Amino acid sequence: MLAPLLIFLAIILLLFKLPGFLELIGQAGCLNCAESSIWIPMIAGGYFAFLFAAMLLYPARFTPQVSKAGLFWALALAVSLTLTADELCYPCLMAHAAHIAAWGILCFFPLKKPRLKAYLLLISPMIAASFFLGLNLTLRLLDLTTPASGPSLGENISFVDTPYLKGADFKKFETTNLFFAGPNCPYCKAAYPKLESLANNKTDNSTRFIALTRNQTDEMKTMLPSFEWIEDPKGTLIQALKVKGFPTLIQIDQGGKVKSVRVGGDI
Repeated sequence: MLAPLLIFLAIILLLFKLPGFLELIGQAGCLNCAESSIWIPMIAGGYFAFLFAAMLLYPARFTPQVSKAGLFWALALAVSLTLTADELCYPCLMAHAAHIAAWGILCFFPLKKPRLKAYLLLISPMIAASFFLGLNLTLRLLDLTTPASGPSLGENISFVDTPYLKGADFKKFETTNLFFAGPNCPYCKAAYPKLESLANNKTDNSTRFIALTRNQTDEMKTMLPSFEWIEDPKGTLIQALKVKGFPTLIQIDQGGKVKSVRVGGDI
């Protein structure tokens, strides 16, 4: 009965693709890749949930012929999606591995009548936790006043005091654009041309464009040459402005108040 457990593992792995999950566990990363494609983890989660339920309720339907077809489908899906992806996603790779392994096991060890009570006892705590976690993430996604990454709209951030950026610096420009990026973030790379065009089209010196990252690379500077680049290895400013994922673009007015916050594919 290992195959259903592997399918359930794939469902758990998809939590890492949902918006706000990395923020929830206090980990900064490229979580906005998921925010820009929320339907992918939702559809995949629905598929795996259906497959998991079918394995438990109708084990006789998973004949060797069906299992071989399922294995071919799992392999084709993994290869096609991995080859077309801009960047490798480790939760996705592990979910694909669990999917392939589950069908592979069924080819050699057909399902027998499952002990449903034992399974429900095993997974009920995880089901409850997943439900409340998913509900929490959905509420975060629908909260338009508090972005998934960055300060709230209208918040005054003139308290900023770092060696490379201070609150007094905002007074020198009508608008300051702070762009937070990561070196291995595909949606950051997708945003570079738009931001570079925005910086090149400015008509005066009233607007400032700053890009910040923990680990600066030559490629990043090449793609955004019109921006001032600041390396924040300790994440001082990232933590101060509550940036939980990349890319995040924060616009600040002359008084130090947040005008707008854009995250992920919204940039």
